[in-house]
Parts: sequence; C-alpha cells; structure tokens
Amino acid sequence: MSGDSRVHSRGDVEWWPPIGALEEVWQYETLAPVERDVLLARILLDIVSGQLSMAGSIDRWNKGWKEQHDAFLASQDVESLVPKYVRPLQPMRIEQELVRTCNPYFERDWWRLFLDWLATKYLFTLPGPLLEFGCGSGWNVAHLAAKPGAPMIYGLDWSPWSVTIMKDLRRLYGYNVEGVKYDFFNPAGAEMHLGKTATVLTVGALEQTGDRFRPFIDELVRQKPGLCVHVEPIIEWYDQTNLVDLTAVMFLRKRGYWWGFPAYMSKLEREGKVEIVETRRTYVGSKYMEGYMLFVWRPL
Repeated sequence: MSGDSRVHSRGDVEWWPPIGALEEVWQYETLAPVERDVLLARILLDIVSGQLSMAGSIDRWNKGWKEQHDAFLASQDVESLVPKYVRPLQPMRIEQELVRTCNPYFERDWWRLFLDWLATKYLFTLPGPLLEFGCGSGWNVAHLAAKPGAPMIYGLDWSPWSVTIMKDLRRLYGYNVEGVKYDFFNPAGAEMHLGKTATVLTVGALEQTGDRFRPFIDELVRQKPGLCVHVEPIIEWYDQTNLVDLTAVMFLRKRGYWWGFPAYMSKLEREGKVEIVETRRTYVGSKYMEGYMLFVWRPL
C-alpha cells in the first residue's frame, strides 16, 4: 500500500481535530525548500553513518527503561515517563512534508489526543482487560489508567524495569494496572490467557521484531482476543516517489524495523482467520519516520 490515499479506513468516524485547526497548539509551517533540503541531507547522513542502533536489542531498552524508572521514582510524576525519543523542539513529518510546529511538544500532545480517540473508539469498548504488549516506559498505560471507565490494564514487556514501573504506578497512584514479563520472540512461553473480551494494544513495539513478528500474531490468532490494535510504523504504506517518505523507508530498513505485516494479515484474512477492521495512515510523525500508523483487526 502506498501513500495514494490520505486515509486507509473501513469507517467514516471523525477521529481527531484537524492538525491545521486554528488553535495555536496545532499550528505548524512547512519548511522552506532550502531548509528542508538541509534537513533531508542530515537525515541521510545519519542513516549512512553507521551510528544508528538496530532494532531488537534488549540491552538498549533495559538501559532506557531503567533510566525512566529511576526518574519516575525520583519525581513521582507520570510526565517523567514520556519516552525520551518523543523529543520536543524537533521538526516533524506532517502530510508527507517536514514541518516546524508552534507547540514544542506537538508530538507528545498529538499522541495523547490520538490515544484518547483510540480509547473511545476501540480500547475501552470491550468489558475485559486491556493488554499493552511492549509497554516500555508505561507512558500509555499511565495515561489510559487515569481515564474514567478505564478497564484493568496489563503492561507487558521483555524488560523487568517496565514491569517494575507498572508496580510503581499501582503503588503510587492506585491505578488498576499490573506488569507482566513478556517476550515477543517467545510468545507461547508466557502464561497469558486472552479471551473474547480482552483488547490487545501495541505502540511502537512490534516495529522491533523485524521479520519475526509472525509467532506473536499467530499466538493472538490462537487465543482469540476480542480486538487487536497496533500503532506502528508500517514501511509498506510509504510512497517512495516522495523524498520525505523515502528517507523514512531508508531509516526503517537501516535499523531493521519490521516488514511484511500488512501482507501477512491480508493472507490471514483470505484464509478466514482474521477480520481487518481498520487501517489508517495518520500522516503524522517525528523527524525520521511516522510511528503512528493504525492497524486494527480481530481473530475469527
């Protein structure tokens, strides 16, 4: 699927206020051609530099989530859980352009708005628990657990520091959450039993699996949760005739992010094993890529 449509969707629900709305918090301007070209050149240099970390390294994430755990304990403020890769004062990708935003925290604030929409449309619609696989710093869990009507939320991650953050959220804030150690690369080895009332969420997590995402998806198909919601970068949805999109594709390939997911889900749908509910490219992202593409499905 390429960038030939602004919305890949099987519904017509309005999902968030337009990013060009009059409120200052959503205002932005497209970079001038010279400034854009300089930034694209810097992005390309970063890609070919050999300094980018590769996906799928647990040591890197253990270090990062320990730092966020320690900061959270010191401040006891959930704002300290905002992942460090959500950087303020950075150029962003909007509508296949590189832009400068008026709000230095545009990406953080936009994601919260999008997550609220997800909660209303999908995440809080079933009576069972919500399970975020690859919960990382616990930022999403903390935001959702604070909302009225939030279900029981499980934060699952391969890092023990993520599990500890879940315990701290429950102890310090009284949130109805629990941490569980979980490895995408060994999904059948986890004692996690899903049911038709459960909702599964991943956010920027399956991206780390490269071409090894299938065992996790197959386990979801086997266990049959009620709904599966993925917010991830999906390399197949970029338009490689667009230079801004092409740099994102190069970045994702260089770091070994996942690929093949849309084709695999289409295959499972043809086999009658799943129903694809909604696919949507949001056209919003950070300096290097769009990490907020939406894919919603359910096992049959």
